Amino acid sequence: MGGPQPAPLLTLLNPSTAAAYTAAGFWGDQTIYHLAARQARAMPQAFALRDRDRRLSYPELVDAADRLAAHLAGHGIRPGNHVAHFPAGWHKPGAPGGRGAMAKEILCGFGVDVDER
Repeated sequence: MGGPQPAPLLTLLNPSTAAAYTAAGFWGDQTIYHLAARQARAMPQAFALRDRDRRLSYPELVDAADRLAAHLAGHGIRPGNHVAHFPAGWHKPGAPGGRGAMAKEILCGFGVDVDER
């Protein structure tokens, strides 16, 4: 009761683990967006995401991310801003879209920064 409590951690990752992963070569300084864009140039026919009903190539994923970034920027979102993201149907188990749609939305939502395009 002695004042506000710290916000709960949203991840179990800590700075020492992140440094160890980076030193081991598991992590680099490129975003998911940059990695997808590189893959789109190298193998444009390869699938970035697929589920039972749909397939999405790397160029299509990058295009979707670019459209999302433009939409967010058009609404005043700037680098460093926090944006809540709720995939379509997130509150309805078994809702249309399924895991493939959710994965696409998560990758697009977290994989691009408005200043990376």
